[in-house]
Amino acid sequence: MGPDEIVAAISHLSGPELERVRKAVERRRAQLIKQSSVVERRNHGKGILQLEYRANPKTGTQRGPYSGLQCY
Repeated sequence: MGPDEIVAAISHLSGPELERVRKAVERRRAQLIKQSSVVERRNHGKGILQLEYRANPKTGTQRGPYSGLQCY
């Protein structure tokens, strides 16, 4: 199921169901934050330069810093 389908399905949920979805989204966000944390982000040319640390998913140890350019 893609994001658009999820957003469409949300419009049919009750209050308690929406609360359940909100909690699930917060848990997933917390997992993602543990895997990668952006320390600094700057606009650069036609993209964004960012400095981040990443967690090893098996050990949880932090590695980095890594730098990368995301073009748009």
